[in-house]
Amino acid sequence: MRQIQAGQGGQGGQGGRRGSARARLLIGALLLTVTSSMGWPAMGSAQARAARAEEEGAGVSTTPRPRATTTAVDASPAEATLYAYQDQDAYGDTEAWAAGDGRIPYGAHRGWGARLGLGFVADPTMFLVDVSAPYDLGTGVSVGPRLQIGAASRRTYLAPSANLEYAHDLRSVVRGPLGRLRPLIGAGLGFAWLEKEDRRGDNDDVTFLVDLSTGVEYPLTDGFAVATVIDFNILPTGALGEDLIFTWQLIQLRAQF
Repeated sequence: MRQIQAGQGGQGGQGGRRGSARARLLIGALLLTVTSSMGWPAMGSAQARAARAEEEGAGVSTTPRPRATTTAVDASPAEATLYAYQDQDAYGDTEAWAAGDGRIPYGAHRGWGARLGLGFVADPTMFLVDVSAPYDLGTGVSVGPRLQIGAASRRTYLAPSANLEYAHDLRSVVRGPLGRLRPLIGAGLGFAWLEKEDRRGDNDDVTFLVDLSTGVEYPLTDGFAVATVIDFNILPTGALGEDLIFTWQLIQLRAQF
């Protein structure tokens, strides 16, 4: 008789435990339904913890930051194309970078720049210093004043001009370090002054100048690049027997502000 009662008591205890478990599940389901209907996140989820951390200023959301597809607020539509390379950073590498962080890659700057080139003038042979202050439009196009200065023991060459240049960005088609190269072409109009000394004294002449240039530049930072540039300075009416002056800037330093 005692065994029967004990068995019945054990079965009653098991039934009570099952009932309490069902009650807990029912309460949990009701709470989940209520919180879902009120738009609250499940408090045990990673999203909820991240949301609470953001609200308290104690953490960062675990949701991945969306990639950049546009430029900073003051960027032009033309500059926006440079920000579309989401799998490359400002110099053609594979690290993505976000818009709005203040970075504008070289070539997308809109404003004044400065350039200084060193090289030589061929036929007549002279040492060359080339300075210019172009205004960059942010599309690879720049326009501005330029001055070529050539000097030798008995020769002087000065050529002020207004020049237009276009540098093509390769990052859309070439990845890695080679993607930083920017082939360029340019043209300018101005004047050329030549002076030569000989036994008869000083001879000088001024003539109209048409400048055609080509080269390549390589950005090193967001605002600085090095380049090499070749110029064909055409003198349509000639000057002191010269109708073409070839110059080569072996190295040119370029800055964008």
